[in-house]
Amino acid sequence: MKNFLFILITGLAIGALITFLLMRSCNPEPPVQIVQTSDTFYLPGDIVKTVDTIPKPYPVAVLVPEYLPAVIDTPAIIAHYYTINIYDQVLKDDSSAYIRLIDTLNQNLLHGRYMEFMNRRQTAIIHNTATTLLPQTPKLNIYAGLGLSSSDTLTCISLPGMLTYNRQVFMYSYIPRLRMHEIKILFSIIKNPAPKDAGPT
Repeated sequence: MKNFLFILITGLAIGALITFLLMRSCNPEPPVQIVQTSDTFYLPGDIVKTVDTIPKPYPVAVLVPEYLPAVIDTPAIIAHYYTINIYDQVLKDDSSAYIRLIDTLNQNLLHGRYMEFMNRRQTAIIHNTATTLLPQTPKLNIYAGLGLSSSDTLTCISLPGMLTYNRQVFMYSYIPRLRMHEIKILFSIIKNPAPKDAGPT
């Protein structure tokens, strides 16, 4: 009878080991996760105005009057001819840009043209980041040790062993004096949530 129980318990231990190996081989590999993150940075517009001298335009047509008035105020015409006229005009002044044009006219010609320009629009820079989260490979750990059990009438030494794999625990203990085998299989019931990936810094 004792030999039968010994064979039975040994068979159960071997069966538990085979079951464990089958569970390990059938356990699919967890997939690789790719987390896409997008950050947008805004660069301000121009801080200072750009002042530049731009080329003056050339006339596309010159119209000479066919008839002149009979009475001409020559001094007034000469004074007007040599008068310097400066035109200052703001072409655009809003949230997108500031444009100012200054023209200088003398002797019936455009002698100088200056422009002030400031870009007030923000420039958006989008930075995309792909973070690859590698799956956690289940770890196989095997422990062996020495145990001692004691009571009022009996003291026994045991040979315990433990195997952990993928949140599963297999425990085996053998007491030579009593020729007793003990098998325990434990499963995880409460799992702590995995910390969130903070991404690259």
